[in-house]
This record gives sequence, structure tokens and C-alpha cells, in this order.
Amino acid sequence: MVDPIQGESEGGQDEPTTRTNWLWRRADWEALRAELSQTNWEDRLTGTLNEQVEAFTSHLLSLQSNRHPRWKTDLTAKLSGQNVGKKEWWSSLKQQQGLATDSTIPPLTTPSGEVVTRGRDKAELFSAHFSTKMSVTHPNNTPPRIPVLTTAELDSLHITMEEVMALLSKTDTKKALGPDNISPHILRQCAAELATPLTQLYRECLTSQTWPALWKQARVVPVHKKGSRADPKNYRPISLSPWWGRRWKSSSREKSPPSSTPTTSLTQSSLGSGRVSRQPTCFS
Repeated sequence: MVDPIQGESEGGQDEPTTRTNWLWRRADWEALRAELSQTNWEDRLTGTLNEQVEAFTSHLLSLQSNRHPRWKTDLTAKLSGQNVGKKEWWSSLKQQQGLATDSTIPPLTTPSGEVVTRGRDKAELFSAHFSTKMSVTHPNNTPPRIPVLTTAELDSLHITMEEVMALLSKTDTKKALGPDNISPHILRQCAAELATPLTQLYRECLTSQTWPALWKQARVVPVHKKGSRADPKNYRPISLSPWWGRRWKSSSREKSPPSSTPTTSLTQSSLGSGRVSRQPTCFS
């Protein structure tokens, strides 16, 4: 990863952070495809489902790191010229330190009236607030019965390599990275090479009726709703989950039998979203 530029944190400034920015337009895609084609997935994807997913993710991250130019090299060339202005130089320095002032979250006010300005403090404040929205008042109570609104059944769900390849090739490269840090550029550029191992993992999910722990993780982004931006209560959480789960949901929904009346999931209903959910398979 790119080495952070160290500096002292004063006042309400954040501590220096480490960032890796990739130059995808200069990636060696042919070399990456060749390495993926030569990967023995049968030997690599062994053990439990969680172990297979961890091995798959680790291998992709390793190739991503080795085959893509990083921002630091480009930054050196950018700032080595004689015509670099002060504004550009200091802006680049602060961005690398994690001290850039482009945060969309203004200073926040805690329940006790204290004002927080550091990124970590804001994150902890949002975490405490959002967690209260996801807790159940009486967790031991029997959940309410949801009425059956359709007799349609999905007896089986078969995932083909051709379907997975099509999903990979349609990946939107403008989407943000998920918590696994695997770039959507790799998924789209290497769709043919990744279709085989990903199909194997999806089928293992069906066989074991479990969902990998790594794919359950998400980055939570606070989005302002209305009212004062200084009040954490005026934000709602948006989860940036790994690509694998988002595409699975889209693919499985397309295979769900048509329902005369859409069913709304209990979780979504309790959050007031009112969105339709037709999940054909249950995972733990």
C-alpha cells in the first residue's frame, strides 16, 4: 500500500491515514488475465465455504496489488515539475495525509452538546446512533406471522457459469468499492477468468445453505435526510456491500416465480422502506 505521510494531529484534525489510489487506465490486464487463467482453483478453493471465500478474495487482492500502478508513482511525476503551484502541492499533500477538507459530513453535536470534528469521532457517533435503530426491544418474543400471499414455489435454483460470466461482464465500474476492496474494474475486465471460481462459490452457498461471513460485511455511509446536518439523528445509513451479494440478489430475484401480490420482508417493513423483497433462498 502507499506509505502514509506522517504528521502531528492538532486541534480537531484527523490523524494521518493510509490510502491506495489505483490507476486503472494503466493496468496490465493481459498479464492479470493470464495469471487468473493459470490459477488452479480446484486446489485453492478448499475447506469450508468461509475458507474458500477468504482464499478467493486474498488471491484477487494480491493480483490487484501486483498488476496495477499506484497513485504514488503518478503523484511523484505530477509534483516533480517546476511549474507546480502551491495550491496543487498542498492539496495533494493533505489528501495523502487524510487531512483534505472535502468531507461531506460537517461537525456533529453529541447528545451531551459536545461538538465533534474528527472523522473517527463522527464515525463512532453515527455507529452508536445507527445501532439503536437495528436493535430489537424484545429479542426473545416470537416474531409475527407473515401471511402467505402466493402459492408459487421455487423448487431449485441452478447457477450456470454463463450466467455468472454475463453478470461479471456487466459490472458497473463506477460503483464504489465494497468492504473487500476488490475493484469492479477487475470483475468486468476478467469476467471470463472469474466465472468458474465464482460459480463454484455460488453453488456451494446453495448446497450448504450458508452465506460467507466475508460477504456479509458492509461499509455504512451516513446520508443526510432533512433538518440540521449537525444532528446525527437526521442521517440514515446506506450499506455498501460486496459486489457478490448484490449480484446474487439481482440474479435470484429474476429466477423467482411471479407473484400476484408482492411480499414485503419484515426487516424492510420495520425500517419503513416499503420496498419489495422476494428472497427464494434462506441463508444463515
